[in-house]
Amino acid sequence: MQTVVVGLDLGHSAVKMTFDGKKGVERALFPSYACDAWNIDGDDHQAALAAENTVTVNGRDYFVGEIAERQGKSKLSTGLTDEWVLSNEHAALMVMARKIVDERAISGKRLWVLGLPVSLFSGYRRPLKDIAQLHFGDDSEIRIVPQPIGVYQAQMLNRAGVPGRGRDVTSESWGIVDVGYYTTDFILMERGHWIDAASGVCGGVQIAVETLQGLLLDRHNIKRDLISSERILRSGFVRHMGNDISLADEIKYAKSVFAAHVADMASKLMKDYVEELDGVLIAGGGAEMVIDPLRERWPHARVITDSHDDNQLSGPRFSISEGYYRLGRFTTLLHLQGKTDKAA
Repeated sequence: MQTVVVGLDLGHSAVKMTFDGKKGVERALFPSYACDAWNIDGDDHQAALAAENTVTVNGRDYFVGEIAERQGKSKLSTGLTDEWVLSNEHAALMVMARKIVDERAISGKRLWVLGLPVSLFSGYRRPLKDIAQLHFGDDSEIRIVPQPIGVYQAQMLNRAGVPGRGRDVTSESWGIVDVGYYTTDFILMERGHWIDAASGVCGGVQIAVETLQGLLLDRHNIKRDLISSERILRSGFVRHMGNDISLADEIKYAKSVFAAHVADMASKLMKDYVEELDGVLIAGGGAEMVIDPLRERWPHARVITDSHDDNQLSGPRFSISEGYYRLGRFTTLLHLQGKTDKAA
């Protein structure tokens, strides 16, 4: 029976999944929101959506995804703390991910590959694995890796879990910049080896969101929370008292503040290595915000290529879950090789 591999990227903004589905390698995406659930009366459609997107964690019911964002706005936490990965809300996202896999995946033992930001990896790896085991089941195999490793594996391996055409781990060196909401993670892989001195972390898209939040208040006397401000950052306007107000200048400035922050940290960490690298790969939901200033400094910086059958479920924000999936496929090949060696 085939092992079902699930690459699960539990980001602060959205949950991205790449897994073995009934239609081949499939993907799923839902917002990383969870809040206490309650009975919704008066609207059958919303009640049905709520029931479909409610999960139970430690005996407590939670709305997850869009229904949590829509119905529980005042009850949502932003999750912008290190301890978020140990919370019931984070576990609720795991349970929803398992629900999706239960509905759409092929049959077989499951291998779940998850990640943590570089700064949290050593301290939270063991507890996260224990929590994942609890919610994914004792019969599942769990692997926790540093988050940017997903980007590296997406570059080096194909979906079968073997080196892609033209890829050679022993001769290629890559810088990785993973631009997430809460953190931006940096790693450097030199001929297959992690270079600790060139790896680190700084703030994520949250910096741009908070900058825009301040500009909204200072220039327009409009107060919005972080969740609304992130939506405004991506849409380009704010709806206020029935009117849509363009914020092109404010958004451009907010993104430039964040991009400069990332570019400065990248230069600090990788300056002694970058000229000898094959390239610097930019990934994550905020990749497009930082690629231009990075490319100005390093012409071989680029946003990692990602493709999928569904164009709406593709792009650099999926590169981590894709890399987790490919790493999981590689792991299953190692398991198979081990069984073959023992049989021989």
